[in-house]
Amino acid sequence: MLHIQDYEKIAALLADVTKADVWQIVHSYRAHRRRADGTTIEITIEVLRGEQRGLVVVARDENGRSATPGEPTWDLQAAIAATDWSALGV
Repeated sequence: MLHIQDYEKIAALLADVTKADVWQIVHSYRAHRRRADGTTIEITIEVLRGEQRGLVVVARDENGRSATPGEPTWDLQAAIAATDWSALGV
């Protein structure tokens, strides 16, 4: 049985099935942030995992504003900390 955390095996299987080069694994999260006026806005956060470069964090809100990712690193906490969240009002 293939486990969801068998990233390399999943990438190889997808590459074989789709006949495409799979080169990046993406973990996606969705959050809802309450604004000062009481309304909420959806934020999509993706942790991108490149084979050679490390992890980067990309985030967008439903209005198209984006956080600026930092330099790739294999330390997830550092990748999150290196992200400039100010465009999202964080």
